[in-house]
Amino acid sequence: MERLGAGRIAVIAAVGMLALSGCQATPGEAGPTTTSSPTAAVTATPEVTETATATPEETEQPAVAWSISSIDSAEQCALFTDAMLGDLNPARLVPFEQAFSIEQHPDLTQLAAAAPELCNWVPSRVGDVEGTGGGQPGGKWRSTFLHIATVPSSETLDAATMFDEFESFTEGFSVGTNPYTTQELGDGTVYLLENKTHGETVPADICHYVEGQTVVTIVRETDGQCVAALERAVAVAKG
Repeated sequence: MERLGAGRIAVIAAVGMLALSGCQATPGEAGPTTTSSPTAAVTATPEVTETATATPEETEQPAVAWSISSIDSAEQCALFTDAMLGDLNPARLVPFEQAFSIEQHPDLTQLAAAAPELCNWVPSRVGDVEGTGGGQPGGKWRSTFLHIATVPSSETLDAATMFDEFESFTEGFSVGTNPYTTQELGDGTVYLLENKTHGETVPADICHYVEGQTVVTIVRETDGQCVAALERAVAVAKG
């Protein structure tokens, strides 16, 4: 094996020192940095969930509460005397069948069951007369009746069927049927008959106001004021 001379050893040592100095950071400079290729991090971004707020086209208003939803005393009847638009004696409370015979008008059974009594006013011109109408020939008259009934919510009130046609009776015999006319009034519907035979007295106007489960009915002598009286009665009943 060849022995290295002192000179050659010195040269090799110098070359090694130069190689080492190339791998070290020069003072004041950053050393070599290993940069790895970034991997795209998948971040789950939750989808924005829109909360849909149902906005009705029309805001439903609460139904107006009825101060009087059925008649059960003469004192209540007295509250409606002025609304009846007539010169009348003090009101009395009488059975439903004084205004309508259930045998002749079975479609009204639901109303009679909900409120079995109604208000009755005798015209003041005939004096203090008991009963619902009558008088001598040529001097006949008719009582005014007001009935208010609220059918229980557990029952279906089919007003269109109930007030489709009205059968007239006189002396216990049918004299034909007549269709109701209808019109809107406030929040309800009016079913109207004018100048119809109803019993043995003078012709009658009959009108019913239906709103929800409540029915307000007036029977009066024909004078064209049934709907006007009905509107006033509804205002009193609603307070």
